[in-house]
Amino acid sequence: GSILEIGCSSGYFANRLKAKAKYVCGLDVSGEHIDAARRRYPGIDFRTIEEDARLPFSEAAFDAVVMLEVYKHVKDREKLIQEVFRVLKPDGLLILSTPNKGLFRFLDAYNLKMRFRKIFPRMAERMESRVEKYEETQFTGNLSWHGHFSLDEIRDVLAGSFEIEGVHRGGLVLFPLLAVFRGIVVRTIRSKILFDFIVRVMNLEGRVPFGRFAYNL
Repeated sequence: GSILEIGCSSGYFANRLKAKAKYVCGLDVSGEHIDAARRRYPGIDFRTIEEDARLPFSEAAFDAVVMLEVYKHVKDREKLIQEVFRVLKPDGLLILSTPNKGLFRFLDAYNLKMRFRKIFPRMAERMESRVEKYEETQFTGNLSWHGHFSLDEIRDVLAGSFEIEGVHRGGLVLFPLLAVFRGIVVRTIRSKILFDFIVRVMNLEGRVPFGRFAYNL
């Protein structure tokens, strides 16, 4: 089969998808991330793409499309969903994740970072210049203000193109709090052990269904 990942970053998840399909393609708007992905995983087709551009594939080209934490960054979301529908085979599968409009959405690490930069610009600049020394950090390269979405909002956008087969809304308060700690402190002190531990705890809470109160959708 064939899988397309939109928003592949530096290729870590696309590499995991390689065990599921004969052909995997990863797209990202960041040329820096795509260059890193090509160096790390030469057996995968990685390509850059302009934001809100038409997907560079023919109709019914893929068995599955994966979009993890990408939907929130896209300006024309309806156009993106239409493009995904176009490149998917008739029985194709879309796997999508995005922040849920849950109880603790105000703790979003990315949005907190934008607020911090606005209130304390000089301190933020010093912190960012420090983590920019480390390759492919998402602290400065992948953070922008973005929204959270309810399940009903996602349903409205997918209606007419996709039928939802399954939904999981997981994570509550540990996930966003630890995301802040992971993104600012751990990447600054470069502790892989601490980073892996935090990710493990985030994933554990993420598996617990919290319904409409959840942080992730």
